[in-house]
Amino acid sequence: MNVRPVWIVGELLEFGGDFNKYVTARKLQKEEGILFRHCLRMILLLDEMANVPPLESTVETWEDPLDDLADLLTESCRKIDPQSTDEILSDNKEPVDDLVGLGRRNA
Repeated sequence: MNVRPVWIVGELLEFGGDFNKYVTARKLQKEEGILFRHCLRMILLLDEMANVPPLESTVETWEDPLDDLADLLTESCRKIDPQSTDEILSDNKEPVDDLVGLGRRNA
């Protein structure tokens, strides 16, 4: 079985965000938990990235696309395990990293 972790979210999007359809079609049932956690980590990463935009960006060009992708992944994960999804995403709302500083969202 060849699955590159960096493309899991991309393949999930090719299946319209339907996690069960993706896992079943790719015969990844044994790895379902790993894939689920990978998607949750991607949601957290998207939120971090949206918070620290390039200087020349706008909300429309930087944050909105990242938020849209995070929303789609969150919906996909909630269909699988709503309690774990909400727990992981709410537990990771930590204070802003001092090294990064305040982003637009936290200013």
